[in-house]
Amino acid sequence: MLERRVGHWTWVLSMLLGAVSAEAHQLYVHTLARGRAIEGRAYFQGDLPAAGALVRIYDAAGDLQGETTTDEHGQFRFECRQRADHRVVVDDGAGHRAVSTVRGEDLSPELVAGPGESRLPAPGGSDLSVAAELQSLNSQIVQLRRELDAYRVQVRWRDLIGGVGYLVGVLGLWFFVAGTLRQRAWRPASGDEQRVGPE
Repeated sequence: MLERRVGHWTWVLSMLLGAVSAEAHQLYVHTLARGRAIEGRAYFQGDLPAAGALVRIYDAAGDLQGETTTDEHGQFRFECRQRADHRVVVDDGAGHRAVSTVRGEDLSPELVAGPGESRLPAPGGSDLSVAAELQSLNSQIVQLRRELDAYRVQVRWRDLIGGVGYLVGVLGLWFFVAGTLRQRAWRPASGDEQRVGPE
């Protein structure tokens, strides 16, 4: 009976640890348009760089535009040939993938317009000042995404620890009730007590 309980608990613990391990290796990618190029950073949960990951860039029609790999810091850069929406797919080779989209309107207006894109300059200023403002905003957004991902990790760990604590509490209550019932079942009735010793 004890071996069976230990086997059950070993299985439950291995499932919990396996889920934590899978979650700890989730892959993220953040991209931004910088002039004629798409720059980005691929990283795992906990801000660990995804070094050597394959990066594929597709256009809006799903045609492959090019490939590159991340450096030791998880960073990459791809020079675009047209001003169109691009889908960036990062694959670390171990089954983890992350996808991000860069809008064509965020790329340099000097690029050849892709399908559905216009070469008209943005209203309200020169192309250079607008591009500088967009790059500044993109940098801020990347930082906010990283902070949000870090917050999500903290919430998940808190939830996991809280869930394990809840399970331990329920199991403790169950063992207490089972032990109390077992004691009552084994306790002899008052009239059935046996006397030991001389009479």
